[in-house]
Amino acid sequence: MRASVVPALREWTAASGSYEFGPASRIAIGSSALSTAAGTLATDLQALLGTRPQVLVGAPAAGDIQLILGDPDAALATQGYRLTSGPALTVAARTETGVFHGTRSVLQLLRQATTIPAGTGRDWPAHPERGILIDNKPRHFSVAWFTNLIKDLSYLKLNELMLFGWKLTDAEISQLNQVARAYHVHITPLLGMPSWTEETLIAERPDLALDLGGPTPVNAAFDFTKPGALDYAKQWIERYIDKFDGPYWHTGADEFLGYPGDVTAWNRYPQFAAFARAKTGNPGATGPDAYKWFINWVNDIVKAHGKITRVWNDGLEATNVVQLNTDIVIEHWVTPGGRTPVTPQQFAEAGHQVYNFNSEYLYYDNGWRHIDPAIVYNEFTVDHFAGDDVYVTGPAKAKLQGARFAVWNDGLVESNEEIAANLFAPLRSLAQVVWGTPKSAANYQGFEPLVRALGRAPGWQSTGGDVTGDPVALRDKSGRLTWFARTASGQLRHGWQHQPGGDWTEQAILASGIEGKPAVLTQGEALTYIARKTNGDLIAADQVGPGSFTTPTTIGAGAVSDPVTSADGSSYVVLKAGGALHHGRRTATGWTSTVVANGIVSVPATAVDTGGRLAIAARTSAGGLLIARQTSTGWRTSTVLTGVAGDPALIRAANGALSYFARTATGGLEHGTETSTGWSAPVHLADGVSGNPKAIEDLNDRMTYFVRLGSGELLHGWQRDPGRGPWHSAVLADRVAGDPALSEDAALKLTYFVTGVNGELIHGWQDSAGNGPWHRDELWNNIAGTPVPVLDISGTQTYFATASYGHLLHGWENAVGHTGDDWSREVLVGRLDR
Repeated sequence: MRASVVPALREWTAASGSYEFGPASRIAIGSSALSTAAGTLATDLQALLGTRPQVLVGAPAAGDIQLILGDPDAALATQGYRLTSGPALTVAARTETGVFHGTRSVLQLLRQATTIPAGTGRDWPAHPERGILIDNKPRHFSVAWFTNLIKDLSYLKLNELMLFGWKLTDAEISQLNQVARAYHVHITPLLGMPSWTEETLIAERPDLALDLGGPTPVNAAFDFTKPGALDYAKQWIERYIDKFDGPYWHTGADEFLGYPGDVTAWNRYPQFAAFARAKTGNPGATGPDAYKWFINWVNDIVKAHGKITRVWNDGLEATNVVQLNTDIVIEHWVTPGGRTPVTPQQFAEAGHQVYNFNSEYLYYDNGWRHIDPAIVYNEFTVDHFAGDDVYVTGPAKAKLQGARFAVWNDGLVESNEEIAANLFAPLRSLAQVVWGTPKSAANYQGFEPLVRALGRAPGWQSTGGDVTGDPVALRDKSGRLTWFARTASGQLRHGWQHQPGGDWTEQAILASGIEGKPAVLTQGEALTYIARKTNGDLIAADQVGPGSFTTPTTIGAGAVSDPVTSADGSSYVVLKAGGALHHGRRTATGWTSTVVANGIVSVPATAVDTGGRLAIAARTSAGGLLIARQTSTGWRTSTVLTGVAGDPALIRAANGALSYFARTATGGLEHGTETSTGWSAPVHLADGVSGNPKAIEDLNDRMTYFVRLGSGELLHGWQRDPGRGPWHSAVLADRVAGDPALSEDAALKLTYFVTGVNGELIHGWQDSAGNGPWHRDELWNNIAGTPVPVLDISGTQTYFATASYGHLLHGWENAVGHTGDDWSREVLVGRLDR
């Protein structure tokens, strides 16, 4: 049980029996005070399982979920809960928040199975605050995006969303407050002062900017010593402080006179020391005393509104005149160099609550720095702060309030949806570490399968683009890169370069009601696409100019699979009802379709023999590997292997012979070659195979294969000599989730693109054509499906891929010939900002 939720339960005692959730299950509450929590749980269960349980006040029956308020167990405190699985599933807690946290565990358990083993668990957090900061100042995130984030935070028992520069209307703030209340996440606004005021205070009153001598601070500082400045700052605070429901107000105050460590800055602005002497009456007061006096002054306003002040640590120095009020929470993100800072230990011993914002582990910077979920899970602890060996130890650890990610968006490289996808796994690691229960796995590699199994919070809805499935991409006869992609609404979208090697033009919608991805025929001067409609009709249209196609016409019916382009680009193959494998082509009088074989269940692979005749390899419903050869009068078929699973690969070797690679039901990889009298006996190449093999010839005319193993490794095999064995093999990558896509670069080096288990786009290439060693890199994140490699007209390697958030992505190497990670990228379908 402990391994089944994130964060893991603190305690679990197993019992005999189980709980079973079913269509008649209800939510029973002992008090109307739990009506909101029960209603939210019912909504989430409907999103998760498709059924909204009835909520009733009363005793539960078998199969019901019971919520109880008022558990006497003091160890549960304000956020803990007790979970009991038996005939009913009971969540009990001392507070409504505790009950709500228990319902999040219920959702995670039911996502995995509707039967839950019997037993009793107790659970509570080690730290009261756990969450994330979103920098909303340079861009706008929609209410829907924030709603998704709040639900995801809540699902993981993370309870704080901090907004810096919220860029939200009053109506949007009200909407988010409502969602946050329902999901027990509090929103903390960050209104920076006296620093970072360029879009707030000094945008309206530039006369109050810090302007006396020296270089202008990079962070638009506000000079609170000027006449009227304090009254004006108070107006700004009171303009916003009551619009957010949360208990905190963050005044920022970081980098007031430049980046941390500038010890001479106060000397350039003597008015602050004069201000401090005037306010304190102490002739020894200095600029840092004025700074702390201002923060204490803000704190008095915040407390008058019933809230708690938070402030960054970097500008705070140990001075003997003004002491910072100890009811102010210190957000420690950096240990400044160049002076003696106040340490987290000293803050805690002085009485401050201390929040860990370790910039070395917990900072995300749009476009250049991501948070590594493995490092957070394996290495980070809440008592470990930024700097060399900076820890809080001993009794002071009781003052550790928690930890939070910070997402900074000064760069606009990544879309809002890409940010959300990049935060998915790190948030799960943070939730486990900051909740503080015994980990369910010794390392992140063991934790990751649970992360994937639990997925997003129920009710999470994509706010991204609507591209789905794998794209089709190629170079047309004029040399332009061109792509075709299907949207979730069934549109066939098409994009093309304005000129070979140039920028992309506007896109076109070619058809609607499309299912799957199209086949694109390349024989002739123009492209032809063939696509399957949702009703099984096949449609075709011809290119009449860049980005322009004829009106599609119906050329067949009854298709049950995506059409596949033949190896020579002249025709297509498709499965129709009953597993009939059809070969379609254009004749002088129109389109014709011929039945090649029946009982086919795999995606067919094609190759062209030395005589220009088409060959097809496909798996039959009986597990046989069928090879079909085109003849002058039709098709000749033969079964060359039994016990086959998955989709085969077919290739023409340098000597003209056809060869197949196929996975067996027992996980073997088998290889066979055409001979003068038929087919050779199969050669066993590997064990433990779980993916579909892909094959390609290298520069030395040796056949090679790539295939994913059940262990998640990408296995590569090659012949020692052209056309014959023995075979050699090596593992090129691990943690691979999809089948690879193969290509040759401009120097004829073999390359592969494959999706990793966390959606990373893994790219590998040979050191030299026909030879190893192999190199690899990760080019992007959050890829769904199989990427498509294409060489552009200059020989530059490019790829197209669909992101998990519905964007169509395009990347290219910045220099021909593979220069490591020197790649550029762009979003072709989907918005970077909102």
